[in-house]
Amino acid sequence: MKLFSLCASVLLAGCVTAQPMPNVTQLADQYVLEYSRADPLQARLWGLETAPDTLIGDNTIAARNDWLARERAWRSEIDHVEPDALSGAERAIYANLRGKIDSDIALEACHRELWPLSHVSGWQLNLVNSLNTAVEASHGAQSSALARGWASQIVAYIDAEQANLGEGLRAGYSTPRSVAVQVAAQLDALASPDGDLLAAANEMSPDAADAWRSAFADALAPRLTQYAAFIRDEYAPRARTDRSLAALPNGAACYAASIEQHTGMTMSPAEIAALSARLRAYAEAQLSAAGQALWGVADPDEIRARLRARPGDMLTSEQDVAENAAADAERLIAASAPYFPAIPASGTLRVELYPPEQRAGMVASYHPAPDQTGVYSVNPESERVRDRRSLESITSHEIAPGHHFQALFGRHKTDEAHPILTLGLNNAFVEGWAQYAEMFAIEEHMLSYRETAISYWSGYGGAAAIEAAFHSALANEETTARAVLRRRNLPEDDLSLADLALDWMAVMPGQIVSYDLGADFIRRLRDHARAALGERFDYPTFHRLILEEGAVPLSRLDEKIEAWIGAETSVRRP
Repeated sequence: MKLFSLCASVLLAGCVTAQPMPNVTQLADQYVLEYSRADPLQARLWGLETAPDTLIGDNTIAARNDWLARERAWRSEIDHVEPDALSGAERAIYANLRGKIDSDIALEACHRELWPLSHVSGWQLNLVNSLNTAVEASHGAQSSALARGWASQIVAYIDAEQANLGEGLRAGYSTPRSVAVQVAAQLDALASPDGDLLAAANEMSPDAADAWRSAFADALAPRLTQYAAFIRDEYAPRARTDRSLAALPNGAACYAASIEQHTGMTMSPAEIAALSARLRAYAEAQLSAAGQALWGVADPDEIRARLRARPGDMLTSEQDVAENAAADAERLIAASAPYFPAIPASGTLRVELYPPEQRAGMVASYHPAPDQTGVYSVNPESERVRDRRSLESITSHEIAPGHHFQALFGRHKTDEAHPILTLGLNNAFVEGWAQYAEMFAIEEHMLSYRETAISYWSGYGGAAAIEAAFHSALANEETTARAVLRRRNLPEDDLSLADLALDWMAVMPGQIVSYDLGADFIRRLRDHARAALGERFDYPTFHRLILEEGAVPLSRLDEKIEAWIGAETSVRRP
């Protein structure tokens, strides 16, 4: 009675009973488990275990709303976590979990479920990979019912996406026409009897293979073809032609949320422009130094003119492209190794050429495959890939010391760490690292062509301001296209040469900002640590600290480098 009276009296006075702090690791466990169930296609892309009988998730608007409700519930629990009470590893889990949930909730302003088509990150690009992974996960125990179930899920997904597109048109949301047409071509390729989707049957058990081939012919291929025709003939003519987010309802909020998603920061267009101006000033100084060293010329405009006048070192065949990409990768892996701790055997690195239907929107990319290898994909029709000079620089970005090293070391160090650390894209870390890797390869003279430094610094830092102005309606499409070509030191007489960049900005807004922002952050951390530690600074330790926890927020990198400096010296930044 006495205890009850005390609680009742303090409750009336506004007393709040203390709640135990939630276990952040358990919250992350719940998130990852539910994510793998809600979106198994993407979950497999990031190496999460998923049920083999669930190939692709529920993409209805009702399912999206249900997922947002669950995220808000997790977010309420996260509010009770005290970050200062967490260990370093727990803080990384906390930061990644909170960042993913916060950015996803903010992205509700974009209503991407109403314009989901993407030629660079759409489900159609990951479907074959996900199917092959599901086949492997079933360990040869596929049944005819399992194969038919996979086909039925894809058809249901297409039905829901087509309905969502129609709802988007009614509400004023649409994917840009130029992107929609490319997606239609990719869907046609999936429906082809000569394509990889049907060929997946070759890895199935006999009963499952027969069922998959039958379901492909009777239901899946016809539905893919119908959907491609709908996009091309009905949707695209009604879709927006303006690729800027400003053409969408609430476009400013959508762009702000996209910046937060890719960088983990809230930045206004004016702040992005200021960042870009600072980076451009730094790049101009580096460009002048590189021009002085190579040609005895310090004026940036004259240096760019000389760069434009130099003929490319062009590759003439697709085989030449593949062989040179592989040779560059092998050489750069060996050249980068001394600057990193010992990295375990990486298996094989495969170089693949993009299929024709993907070449309009891609230059090159890297992804770690489920079998622990790395896949380096290149577009042999891209002029940047066919030029030996730029291919070498691209390879430093994608392979070594870029994404391949990033994935190998992060995967190795996080084998027993929480998967939330590598789930999804924290692009300020992921692309920031690869952009830093290009810079680092130039600094350490890993690249064969001395003009590479000039080419790199001539465009560094400029893309962020171009995109921010475009998505904020401060620059129209023609002005933006000219700015893109000028940044790449290309003539402006054919504005279609900027289409790849404009289409990329349209479907992945905010990502371009993350490249230079993240690279600059890592470079300045490196320079600070080197100044503070002097002879005690070493690259293997620095790079280990940057990469070992996976795709953590940039603030976590700052915390780790300061701890390293603190353990070695009393020097602190003012």
